[in-house]
Amino acid sequence: MMAKFCKTVLILSFLTFGTAGNLQAVPGDFGPADFSRVLTYAHLNYLDRRSIDEERGYVDAARTAINSMPAPLELLPASYLDRRKEFSPFGVVMPGKVLKLPWTDKYVLFQIDASKVEEIRNKRDELQKKKWDGLNQDQRENEARKLKEKQQVQRKVLDDMWDATGFDGQDFTRIMSWIQDNRLRFGTSPESQPQESEEEEEEKPSGPPSMNFYYFQAARGFLKSFDPHADLLDSKVWEKIRKESEDATFEGIGAILRGGDEEDVIVETPFPGSPALRSGLKAGDIIRKVDGKSISNLSLREVVKRIRGPRGTVVSLEVDRPTDLTTREIKIERDVIERKAVDSSYLKEHKIGIIHIRSFLFHETPITEMVREAYEDIKKEAGGDPAGLIIDLRNNPGGDLGEAVRVTGLFMEEERIVTSLKSNRNSRELESDGYPVLPDKLPLMVLVDAGSASASEIMASALQDYGRALIVGDRTFGKATVQQIQPLETNSSRYLVKLTIARYYAPNGYTVQVHGVQPDIRISDQKDGEFPLRFREEDMWHHLPELAQKDPNPQREKWVQALKKQVDPKQAEKYLKEHENDAVRPDYMLQRALPYLKAMIQEKD
Repeated sequence: MMAKFCKTVLILSFLTFGTAGNLQAVPGDFGPADFSRVLTYAHLNYLDRRSIDEERGYVDAARTAINSMPAPLELLPASYLDRRKEFSPFGVVMPGKVLKLPWTDKYVLFQIDASKVEEIRNKRDELQKKKWDGLNQDQRENEARKLKEKQQVQRKVLDDMWDATGFDGQDFTRIMSWIQDNRLRFGTSPESQPQESEEEEEEKPSGPPSMNFYYFQAARGFLKSFDPHADLLDSKVWEKIRKESEDATFEGIGAILRGGDEEDVIVETPFPGSPALRSGLKAGDIIRKVDGKSISNLSLREVVKRIRGPRGTVVSLEVDRPTDLTTREIKIERDVIERKAVDSSYLKEHKIGIIHIRSFLFHETPITEMVREAYEDIKKEAGGDPAGLIIDLRNNPGGDLGEAVRVTGLFMEEERIVTSLKSNRNSRELESDGYPVLPDKLPLMVLVDAGSASASEIMASALQDYGRALIVGDRTFGKATVQQIQPLETNSSRYLVKLTIARYYAPNGYTVQVHGVQPDIRISDQKDGEFPLRFREEDMWHHLPELAQKDPNPQREKWVQALKKQVDPKQAEKYLKEHENDAVRPDYMLQRALPYLKAMIQEKD
């Protein structure tokens, strides 16, 4: 079943719950021949083969392999050493020593002094707090934009410096040989600590990683040089991702994290209703400490282990919030986290149903079937069709393309083109089935935000283009590319290549790449009603470029303006003010959106 599924599925998910590198699950015999095979497959099947930069691919492959070593090492152009202070936070440079390579002086290895990491981190934190505490909200956002621009400049500088080195396939081979000769010497992390959890102990690697691990990481780095969504996965990791997308019950705080190792650990999103969300943790928060201990240079797996724990216990997280440039301590009481791909609720006082679709990725039960069951549950509670329905796609990172098309069809009366795929070889249109679960005239609203990506953007743009739903919330993530999961095999195991093979287009012929789906009515999810900076496609390095934006629709804009005139936003703000001290924080976006759906219901009546 796995082989058949992998050959046919098209994945649009922008987020995975753990990467092959983080889980240390890689095929045991992945070697140089497999690395070459991945490159050959990628060159033949990538969306835009002309855009592939071979030299940049080898640079990223070598850097990823070096960064995967347990010891804190970086591969850098020699010319970058003089500019480290310029790009270091607050000008405080992480100390270390340069390791010169015998065959070149154009690039070097830099070994960070692990004993100084926490000291430097604390120093940066103090300077950051001193600078940020005196800023108002507008000044904080301005500083946050400057920081983002500085990071982009740093990336561009590094790219240009690497281009100047002439790094190529021969250099990559030399780096892999260096790793082979030094993997024992640098095969232990100086900050290694005993594990506090026995969870998944059988997956814990023993001793220094072998060369198959480094070749696997190098292949991942090469693929990611194409665009940020290409990747390489061990089949067991992929199976786990699919299972957890459908049902991942555990004890912890309820949040998706990304990063780790040499990268910051960032909160991708707290789960709705989770202890993390109730305690104030937000998407984009950068975790610096867990229970007072720095997590700098720890793997994502180790960070997750420190955060998870038995229900009823408390974990303390120190986080930086880039959107307002503050540092804060957040204490979270752990609980049992039940995470289903789809759930539903019914607001009896409003006669409105809500279906929350968290993912379009599944393991055994198709999302289409879950959505049908969710609507039937609403009908049972309502005693028939509700007066209106909300589809909540917030923080839905995407999933299976076919499911996105089929689920969209559940809310349209006729067979319609939901999306079009265009690659360097061909194009094709994907239509809905025309078997809706609700009456065509039933008022429908879709909630979206910056975490709504890929498959959820396909659904939102189709329902908007056909005038079937009012789209409310914030601009979506802006990922309009399709990744295919293709199985390849070593002599004894299987791995999966995740490769961008097409762009997708909305029914009206535009693409939401970078632009995102623009909501009909923009509504904040913040207490103060503001729209802080969010992490989106444009923040990912080497993303595919945007194309022409969607043409205006005067008729729809006229309808939306008429709808706005029927709503008094002050009523929602009054409700939120009255409930701001509730044990569970109110859903700011939902409460602000409800009056517009009520206005649509009144229009229908």
